[in-house]
Amino acid sequence: MFFGLWVVLATVAYFLTDYYEVRLGWAGSYLWAVAFLFGFVLYLLYLLQFVLPLPWYKSVKEGLILILDPTFPYLSRIIRTLIGRPLGMVATEEHVVALPASFRRYRAGILPSHQALALTRGPHYGQAVGPGYVRLEPGESITQIVDLRRQSRTIPVKAMSRDGIPIETSVSVHFQVRRQATPAVTTLPYPYDPEAIFGINYLSNYRSEKGILLWGDKIIRSATSILVGELAQYALDELYQPDLASFSPRKRINSRMQQKLQAEFELQGVTIIEAGSGRLNVPQEVVQQLISNWQTEWQRRINEVEAATENAANQRIKRAQARAEIEIVTTLIDSIQALQSSGDGLLTDIVTARVVAAMREAVEDEQVKALVPNQALDRLEQLQDWMQDWDAVT
Repeated sequence: MFFGLWVVLATVAYFLTDYYEVRLGWAGSYLWAVAFLFGFVLYLLYLLQFVLPLPWYKSVKEGLILILDPTFPYLSRIIRTLIGRPLGMVATEEHVVALPASFRRYRAGILPSHQALALTRGPHYGQAVGPGYVRLEPGESITQIVDLRRQSRTIPVKAMSRDGIPIETSVSVHFQVRRQATPAVTTLPYPYDPEAIFGINYLSNYRSEKGILLWGDKIIRSATSILVGELAQYALDELYQPDLASFSPRKRINSRMQQKLQAEFELQGVTIIEAGSGRLNVPQEVVQQLISNWQTEWQRRINEVEAATENAANQRIKRAQARAEIEIVTTLIDSIQALQSSGDGLLTDIVTARVVAAMREAVEDEQVKALVPNQALDRLEQLQDWMQDWDAVT
């Protein structure tokens, strides 16, 4: 439309004449084309004050690009190349792509409610901005794109127990950017402490073999190192002990790991919500050997209990036998004393009868009877019947 109108005006000016009926020709076309272009530029400058919520003199370049880009993409690219400024360094290239496209074109844009930016000026930390509308000032660069939501990391871990047995498990950490201690009235879903972004920004300055290690990855690596050190303090049997109120190695390990992570990262702007380890996995031959050891240990305990029970039963039997013998002897002595005082009957018959009667009375006790065989009881009844028949005959 611009070029079309431009051509039409130049063509019309070519055929126009002046006051003296002299055709303007190419001079007229040139003058009208320049006037149209000048008016178009003035109109663009007028529109700049409505393009961005900033004074027009602060956003001339961004406003021109924003207006010209839909209609004159090549012209906007030329302007961006001539007077454009780079976005600045960020942690990784994929994070640049994750930003709204307006940041790459105009160094301004609207961040989602769960993101904040760490800005620097040269080698020095500048400020934390976002979420919402953000515009980078001259000299500012984005060094960190911080996710304000609750985050989780889980990675596998290989460790060694104190007795040299390899262990495979996992470590999980839940964390988030430190929130404001006394949050002001705000509608943000993730109100964060701006001072926390300072520490998080420098957490990601650590470089690994794969490039820059982001702050979330550094937390999970620290948790892995702590877990490996804690597992090395326990033997495998101790790690497999059941959870007790007085001793639980797994709970102690998770508690100490969380405390160490909190001490390390709380001052750097990170709140550790929870940290723990997963299920322990050991080689199958170690599991079989462990089960065999447990079977041996429990069999030893069973044998000890059975031996103690048998010993207690033998002690009860001996006490019952001793009590029965004492009762028999006491009854026999009483019978002899009664016989001596009366002077009747033969001593042998009376002693025999009394012995049989005393034995009979003794075995009538339920505790003693349970210890005497049935065959002995039958013999005792036969002996008593024989004594009664003998008394009847004599």
